[in-house]
Amino acid sequence: MHPCHLSFPRWIVFALGSWVLAATLSAQTETIKLNQGWNAVWLGVEPENNHPDQVFKGLPIDKVARFLQPVTSTQFISDPADAPWNEAGWGTWFAPSSEEAFLTNLHRIHGNTAYLIHATEAVNWQVTGTRKAKPYRWKLNTYNFIGFEVDPQNPPTYGDYFAGAEGKLGKQIYRLVAGRWAMIANPATQHIQPGEAVWVLCEGNTQYQGPLEVRYHGIGGIDFGKQGETRKLSFINHANSDATVTVEPVQSTLPLRYRQLDRTTSLATYEPLTTRILPSIPAGKARDIVIAPARQEMTAAGEAYLKVTSSGFIQFVPVKASL
Repeated sequence: MHPCHLSFPRWIVFALGSWVLAATLSAQTETIKLNQGWNAVWLGVEPENNHPDQVFKGLPIDKVARFLQPVTSTQFISDPADAPWNEAGWGTWFAPSSEEAFLTNLHRIHGNTAYLIHATEAVNWQVTGTRKAKPYRWKLNTYNFIGFEVDPQNPPTYGDYFAGAEGKLGKQIYRLVAGRWAMIANPATQHIQPGEAVWVLCEGNTQYQGPLEVRYHGIGGIDFGKQGETRKLSFINHANSDATVTVEPVQSTLPLRYRQLDRTTSLATYEPLTTRILPSIPAGKARDIVIAPARQEMTAAGEAYLKVTSSGFIQFVPVKASL
């Protein structure tokens, strides 16, 4: 048994991904490879129909468990095969055909959430939905069940992710290996896997959201409404080295522009925002960009995700504007 004291995410305002934006954003499809047996999964998208009977319909998945809230600060969990959800604080779904189906008390599957998923055979789980990324609220002096959005072609290491956490995070990380929790011996060499959830020990109070933090004005995203003209996004580098940041509108029906300042004349122009690579941000420093909807090009309300990429980490900011 491992001392994995659990916690659960809550809402934070003015940070990257802290969004409950009431826009119908374009759906994305996320594919997560499930092995036969138990899997520790981090689901990024919010399923379009999030009832588990629909999410797992037709799939060789018979058990799903989510930790909902800690009961005491001394709570322990065991390996998945030991059925930790029999303890208080867990929500569990059993396939309708299962003899245990009447024990189901998990009735919704949400994005940006960690799950234990048991598959009777290996399968690629495809989930279509919107991204409703919200910053994680670390529960201090305990283990947190969490995952991370990363570039599958360039996944960073856990050491990269927690380098700027001032020693409060990342000293102890547990992965699920062949159905058992195993501590990562060297986080500096272990690459983060897309769609994987892990237990991370938090030692002290922290609001750390990764090596790059994005701040913007708004609850849950950037909403220009009918009259809003400009919004500022601030990129704060918490890493120990310079950061290169790319901002790219994806799945966009909203024409966007960014402010370009001529340092010679001090005059500002607004250029189309396609793929924008920001000047390098030194460690511990911040850089801003100002964006605006190109209203003269709009014929209807529009929306977009701003995909922010830095050192293999991917984060999304939803944006919308109306006429």
